[in-house]
Amino acid sequence: MKTLLLQTKISVDKVLTLLTEHIESQKKLEGQGGDPSDMMGGERTKIVLYDAHDVREILRIERSTYYRWLKSGLLKPIQIKGKHYYTSRFIEDLKRAQGK
Repeated sequence: MKTLLLQTKISVDKVLTLLTEHIESQKKLEGQGGDPSDMMGGERTKIVLYDAHDVREILRIERSTYYRWLKSGLLKPIQIKGKHYYTSRFIEDLKRAQGK
């Protein structure tokens, strides 16, 4: 399975901002709130991002379902240079919510 380990030319600050926003939105979905660093145990963690193709394979959904979920707001990607990426935590939570 392909993964992206933040090998991009955008600034680290921009990536951290995007990840923080993604984590905060995930916490809101779960009804928690609080500090995003709590979610990662307050330590430095290797962040793995999955692209849209990986997500479709992991969730075992068709392309049309992916875009329908995207349009409905169920999927909230981190967008880097027009491409969609998701943290492994977000995918795990989504799988759990979907009962897969």
